[in-house]
Amino acid sequence: MPRVLIISLIAGMVAIIVANKKGRNVLVWFLVSFLFPLSVVILFFMPPLVTQGKTKRCPDCGAIMSEGVDVCRSCNHEMPINMVKCPSCGVIVKDQGTCDSCGKPL
Repeated sequence: MPRVLIISLIAGMVAIIVANKKGRNVLVWFLVSFLFPLSVVILFFMPPLVTQGKTKRCPDCGAIMSEGVDVCRSCNHEMPINMVKCPSCGVIVKDQGTCDSCGKPL
């Protein structure tokens, strides 16, 4: 019995890691994998979801990648740099949180 519990806990922990990377519900997948340890295999082969602030979709091939990645691993498409106009000074700068010219938040 303790061996089954240990295997279930390990499957649940693996499910948490994989579900988090794929943008899936961590709690649901932990519970499903705890009860049915082989469901981790199903989760592993499921496609990732686009999650606001964590992942984005490549505009060229549609592959899902991390938010901070500049080059798509599937098609080697370089992501365009987002440029915005600073509301304080009016200079067009990269969208990185603060203005390079005046230092105020965008």
